[in-house]
Amino acid sequence: MQQPGFNPADLAGFDAAREVQRLDTYIESTEGSPLSAHDGWINGSVTIWLPKEGVRYPSEADAPAFVVKGVYYRSLTEVIQNAYQQPCVKDWHVVPYKLYWLAPSAVPTACREADPSSASRAPTRSPSPTVLPSALYSDSSSSTSSSSSTTSFSEPGIRVYSEIYDSDALLADDEEIQQRAREAEDAEDVEYIVVPILLWSDSTHLANFGTASLWPAYAYFGSQSKYTRGKPTAFAAHHIAYIPSLPDIIQDTYTQIYGVPATAAMLTFLRRELMQEVWLLLLDDHFMYIYVHGYLLLCGNKIRRRLFPRFQFHSADYFEKILQACLKYFAKCPCPRCRINKDTYRRNHLRLDDDDLQYRIKLTRCWIFEEGVSLTSVYMKRILNPLSITPTRIECILCATARIWFNFYSLYVPDLMHEFELGNWKSVLTHILGILFAIGGDLIQELNRRFRQIPTFGRIRKFCDNVADQRKLAARDYENNLRTSMPVMEDLLDDVDDNKIILDMIFDLCTWHCLAKLRTHMEPLLEALSTRAVEVGRSVRKFANVTCSKWYTVDLPKEAAARGRCKAAVSKKTGKVVIGKGPEARRRRVFNLNTYKYHSIRDYPAVICLHATTDNWSTQTGELKHRHVKHFYARTNKNNHEYQIAQHMRRAEKLRIIKMRVDAARQKLIEAEKGSSQDQTEVPGAAALSMPQGSEPDKEEDIAYSNPWDRYHIAESQRDSDDITAWVSAHRSDPPYKDFIPRLRTHLSSRWDGINGIDSNLEAVPVPHSLHLVNNRIYHRVNPRTHPDIFMLSGNASAESEDVRWFALDPLEPGGFPCKRLHRLQFVKEADSDSHELEGPGAAFSFVDPRDVIRGIHLIPAFAHKHTDELLGRSEATRVGPEYSDDPDMDFRYYYVNMFADRDIFLRYHGGGIGHALQGGEYESEFFVSDDDQPEDNTDDMDVENGDEPDAEEVPDDSELLPATAGEDLLALTAGFGDEEELDERNEDSPDGDDDDIDDSDGEDGCNQDWAGGGNDEYGDEGFAPL
Repeated sequence: MQQPGFNPADLAGFDAAREVQRLDTYIESTEGSPLSAHDGWINGSVTIWLPKEGVRYPSEADAPAFVVKGVYYRSLTEVIQNAYQQPCVKDWHVVPYKLYWLAPSAVPTACREADPSSASRAPTRSPSPTVLPSALYSDSSSSTSSSSSTTSFSEPGIRVYSEIYDSDALLADDEEIQQRAREAEDAEDVEYIVVPILLWSDSTHLANFGTASLWPAYAYFGSQSKYTRGKPTAFAAHHIAYIPSLPDIIQDTYTQIYGVPATAAMLTFLRRELMQEVWLLLLDDHFMYIYVHGYLLLCGNKIRRRLFPRFQFHSADYFEKILQACLKYFAKCPCPRCRINKDTYRRNHLRLDDDDLQYRIKLTRCWIFEEGVSLTSVYMKRILNPLSITPTRIECILCATARIWFNFYSLYVPDLMHEFELGNWKSVLTHILGILFAIGGDLIQELNRRFRQIPTFGRIRKFCDNVADQRKLAARDYENNLRTSMPVMEDLLDDVDDNKIILDMIFDLCTWHCLAKLRTHMEPLLEALSTRAVEVGRSVRKFANVTCSKWYTVDLPKEAAARGRCKAAVSKKTGKVVIGKGPEARRRRVFNLNTYKYHSIRDYPAVICLHATTDNWSTQTGELKHRHVKHFYARTNKNNHEYQIAQHMRRAEKLRIIKMRVDAARQKLIEAEKGSSQDQTEVPGAAALSMPQGSEPDKEEDIAYSNPWDRYHIAESQRDSDDITAWVSAHRSDPPYKDFIPRLRTHLSSRWDGINGIDSNLEAVPVPHSLHLVNNRIYHRVNPRTHPDIFMLSGNASAESEDVRWFALDPLEPGGFPCKRLHRLQFVKEADSDSHELEGPGAAFSFVDPRDVIRGIHLIPAFAHKHTDELLGRSEATRVGPEYSDDPDMDFRYYYVNMFADRDIFLRYHGGGIGHALQGGEYESEFFVSDDDQPEDNTDDMDVENGDEPDAEEVPDDSELLPATAGEDLLALTAGFGDEEELDERNEDSPDGDDDDIDDSDGEDGCNQDWAGGGNDEYGDEGFAPL
């Protein structure tokens, strides 16, 4: 309404209710239109039957029925039609393929120069082999894929897993579809494709106060890239059902029929029955028909295809997986994917929806309804307990009526967020806190103080004041605790052996977690993930058997208070109040390893091969989608909110489609007015960026639009500047500013060619004292107190106009993956006053070229080693916070390099990733497996598949995945101590000199997109490319 072209007269006669009704009923009859599908919400109902112990019926259908109304769902067939008629389908990968990576040493130089991009991605029609340049292989033959004039072969390089459309499960489904007989009415050019359906479901609270909740089920499509699908703003999720809870009137109905209320076991049985009936609504006859015969559709890119829907996985937390798989909670066989027994500690056969399972369910249901057997009867337990199943029919039994066998247990994938970050690591952290409470003293306060001193970096945020309280922590908070906990936990316990056990365990957990969260996986990294799972099992068991057994741990204060509040609520509800008894003693807490969450750690490599990387099937995607339904709930009148949320969701989807059309029409109108004379130019590789119309640079930072491939960016503002002579004079007593101007002149002289470029007409390199600084000004760009640490190759140290303070690797404390410790650094000691060494490797302060900076690095103080004033005199460049010293002129004695800060930093130290070659070595050595340093006892793992011991020769040695010369080539780090300088210099086209805007974050917690490439080697030996 504040736009210049708005006219209030246009709203005359406008009726919002009428327009909303028109929007709800608007459907287009044009073929291929995304608004042509009648995929509105259906208000349905389901029926469940009510048995009772001791009451017999001729059959299950003769038992009393209870109808649950208000089940809102959408037809899966219409959802698929709507999704594949969207214009964005042109960007989807509807044909799966295998993705390989060729190490640079495996690609001939002539082939790289001829076609450097053809050796990375090769989309082909499964099961055809990957297509790559024919120059690499002589025994090539013609490919059977849709691409012509290509060469085919098998396993040309290292297999890469990243997206759903390059996963083994989708490739197998596509192979099955391509080998089936074609439908008689299809033309020869009709393409058969798989529709990969990805399911998410999770219940959520809709308000901070009250009991309003919603249990949505979402469907995504795996043909869409995960980088688009995972964004909540992309609205890639399709709401397919809102699963209702068991109504409160069920007890009234049950009492009215049988005269007694339903037992707790009966209510649990009815909840499972309700869940399965809701899924049966979605698997209707029409959907099962297209599941077998496909659905002929004109897609959004105007190509007619026959679509065959296939379910890939169902992502949910553990409680919901147990509920939907109809398994018993806390039973002997807790895994929804296999039949492992808690008493054997060995992997068992996979769960299958076979005849034996169906017989057990059918027999027990006959006993319940026709014989009146109790749900808790010993006869029921004898039949069901060996598999930990329940007498509930599974929704996929409907597939049997369509003569399709589908093992629904294969849908349930592990959950990294709930099962590891909020499961395994939370339990470990909680028990460590329990040990600290048991020891007493000020250990808890020291732990909190250390966490508060950890600097932020990327997604590692500022920790709360009381981490030990664990109040209102999300999964991201526990993830950050894990990444940064090694320096915090160091030497908190007096026993040296216990400290070593805890640090080894945390290092193994961090390494496994970083490997599991990679967004691009390769076979060597999967082997490393399997090896780390063995190490995690060994170290966690050692922690449980050795360290935990020394201490009598009880409930944390938070847990004891929560139990007291729960008992008070129960007493208030039942009216039974216990008087005269003192407070209950805290319960003992024993560290429990016998859980499904530890068992599932070994499943990740296999599931990554089957369904690609964990970010494809993480429950975080569904959790982020909850923000939309919560937003819509605020716009309801809180009565029958499920229906209103469903209506708001559908309206928003229609409005997005209409807005896209309006924007496209407006753009065409603008282009027509401008005429066809304005051509849109494109630059090969990285396109030159132009500022969008109507947008301006940020007035506060004055940072203009720039090319994302630039290594750094210089702001144009000249407001924050000082006279360099006066500025140095004001800090003349500070050691970093000793001989500042002479050192600066020497550095600028050494970089003369880099400043001016290579030009034969330029004058010779000037002598340092002959340099003239225009206006004698220095400009400040970087705040040295926030994220000042940077990361370089030590070979570039001689090409040192960023003033830095240097770190040196501590030779007394080895770090890396073989010894399971972080690399430890210390500041270079200030040179003596009589020393004339102002520059070079031995100097504590010097200048570096921003072009030599790789990226920011995360350093954490070594809290256990306290602080010192021996490395530097009184200076503003010291780093100790006020919590550890009242003296501002103090340094921490040591710092640790946080190798687990993000995925890019992790792979730079671990090796094995694309674009993360081993420093100082060849690519072949990146995946070399050594037999000299294998885990001593692989049989000590949590569980061994099929009871067999793994072959030690198949387990990679993580020490070979470490950068070959990490201590020399990769640990040349610098720390900015003061304001960064930007100087006016003679012979410069711009008044601003070289400056850098270094980002310590990495975009989507991966590598920094702004610094992609940039290395001397074509494949990124020094620079790096986004994964």
